[in-house]
Amino acid sequence: MEYTTVLTHQPGQPWRAVVPVLPDCTAEASTRQEVLAKIQECIQEVVQHTEILQIEVQAMPKNGNLTVVAENGVEPASAPLTTPWHFFGIFQNDPQWGQIFEEIEQEREQNLIGD
Repeated sequence: MEYTTVLTHQPGQPWRAVVPVLPDCTAEASTRQEVLAKIQECIQEVVQHTEILQIEVQAMPKNGNLTVVAENGVEPASAPLTTPWHFFGIFQNDPQWGQIFEEIEQEREQNLIGD
């Protein structure tokens, strides 16, 4: 498996490597090769003891502009959104988002059915 690693170096400073998806994976060394070896070891160590899973929670993120309305027009206290990431990103109010999402879902369903 490959992990995106951010490698930085400033003159007079050690090389530094960070794996954004694994917060505990960081390394420093005096050479590029050495920091790459260290970060690879760190990734292997962390991954050996890591389990990746999805955890469902009932709480919704706070958003003062988000109103959840059920299909019957009633505004329940904890109704799930049909698109759970509606509150993310700069495109949340873009009128074309729904159309793009529908096209993606249709293509995905066609690919799943065709297999």
